[in-house]
Amino acid sequence: MSTTTQLLSNGTYLIFSGAPGTCLVFIDNQSPPQIWHCSGQDVSSQQLWEVQALSNSTYSVKNLAYNSYISTTTPNQQSSMLLQSQTPYGWYMNEVNSTAYGIILT
Repeated sequence: MSTTTQLLSNGTYLIFSGAPGTCLVFIDNQSPPQIWHCSGQDVSSQQLWEVQALSNSTYSVKNLAYNSYISTTTPNQQSSMLLQSQTPYGWYMNEVNSTAYGIILT
């Protein structure tokens, strides 16, 4: 019997962008995700994301403020726009270092 270990534990996270002091947010319940200034302190629910493992080694990423998921317009494309959706999308995670993970299109 083989077991699969989750790369990332289910839980609530901030998602920082590549630019220092910025993170991913939903600013309303319709717009695509935005990059917004954040310090990791005085965190709002717009900046918090619930990450849950799915059955196929991927993860859903849901915003706590608007209860909606990050999705994409064109899966498996190198250039793709992020969207807000009521349907979970399966994202792969890549360990960058012991405290950071990258989100990858499936």
